[in-house]
Parts: sequence; C-alpha cells; structure tokens
Amino acid sequence: MCMLAIWTVTLWFLSASSPDSESAPKIPHLDKIAHFSYFLCGGAAFAAFLGLKWPECSGFRVFTMVSVVFCLIGRLDEYHQSFTPGRSANDIGDWIADCMGAAFGGLLVITILLPRMHKHIKKIREISKR
Repeated sequence: MCMLAIWTVTLWFLSASSPDSESAPKIPHLDKIAHFSYFLCGGAAFAAFLGLKWPECSGFRVFTMVSVVFCLIGRLDEYHQSFTPGRSANDIGDWIADCMGAAFGGLLVITILLPRMHKHIKKIREISKR
C-alpha cells in the first residue's frame, strides 16, 4: 500500500509541473505513451499488492478494483492539471491512456505473475511443513 501512496504522490508532483514542450522530442502522442506507461506500472503494482495480500480474491475482482481505482485517479489527475499553467487539462485521450495502461498492467500481473507467485508460495509452504 505504501507503493501506491508513493506512486500517487509522484503523480501529483508530475502533474503539478509545467511541461517544457520546446525541449521535448517531437514524437506524436508522446504524452499518451507516458500516461499509458506510468499507469501501467501503477496498475501492475496495485494488482500485485491485491493478489498477494488477498490470494483468495478472483482475478476478475482484482482487475475490477485496479480498473476502478486507477480510472478514478486518472480522472482526478486530469482535474488537477486544470489548475497547472501550461497543462492541457481534462484531456479525454490522456484519461483513456491512463485507464488502458492500468488495466493492461493489472492484466499482465493477474495472468502472468500472480499464478507463478501463488504456485511458488504454495511450494514453499509445503516444504516448510516437512
């Protein structure tokens, strides 16, 4: 849970800063890629936390919680940017990139990482019972 707090505070500071668009590379939709990537990391970390903290939770429930929490955070981030000079706020494209990034990160963890982690934890528990 501490990682989510650090992730959110970092997002707050990133959103509060004015971008230096003159020195940024001229790559089309770079901001959407940045939103997707940052939220992918956050969604993956949160899904891992939920899946390891409550292993009895279904993948669907973890995915739903990740999606809802990070879509809300993404929306609040866009609202927060409306108070920052030089930022394009309430950009639906940024918000969609946020939601898709978090959902994709959550899916990666749910389908690839958590099954392996649960299998490994189960194996360790079996060994420790001997």
